[in-house]
Amino acid sequence: MYCTNCGNLCEQSNKYCPTCGNKLNKDIPVQIVNYQNNVTTQISKKENKMANILSIISLICVFFSPGLYLLLNVANELIGIINSLVGILMLAGIALMIYVRIKYPNNIFGKVLMWLYIIMLVLYIILIIISFVACSIIGFEFLKELRNCQG
Repeated sequence: MYCTNCGNLCEQSNKYCPTCGNKLNKDIPVQIVNYQNNVTTQISKKENKMANILSIISLICVFFSPGLYLLLNVANELIGIINSLVGILMLAGIALMIYVRIKYPNNIFGKVLMWLYIIMLVLYIILIIISFVACSIIGFEFLKELRNCQG
C-alpha cells in the first residue's frame, strides 16, 4: 500500500505512514502509482466510467466519419459541406481523446485509444509517402516515354 500524501510504500499492517505520519486508508478501491511524481492517485469508478464514455464517443467520431462521408456522398453540390463535417468529426474525436488523456490520465481505454490514433497517424504518413513515391515513378516513366515518342 502507498501513502496518499507522500507516495511512500508502506506495509499493509501500518496504520500511519512511517515517512510523513499520514493516516493510511486501506479502503481506497483503486490506487495507481504515478512514478514521475512518486504520488498515488485515486480513480473513482464514476470518473473511469465517464472517461470510457468520452473515449467511445471519440472512437465513433474518428472511425465512423469516413463511413458518413461515403454514405452522404450522393449529391455533388453537398461535397464541400460533407468534407468539412467529416474533418470536423475526426478533429473532434482526436480532441476528445486528448481531453480524456489530460483529465483522466490513468484511464486504460484512453491510453489504448491514444496509441491506436498514433498508429493510424503513422500508417497515414506511410501511405502518403508510398503514394508520393508511386506517383513520382509513374511521372518519370511517363516523361521518359514522352521523350522517346516519335511524333
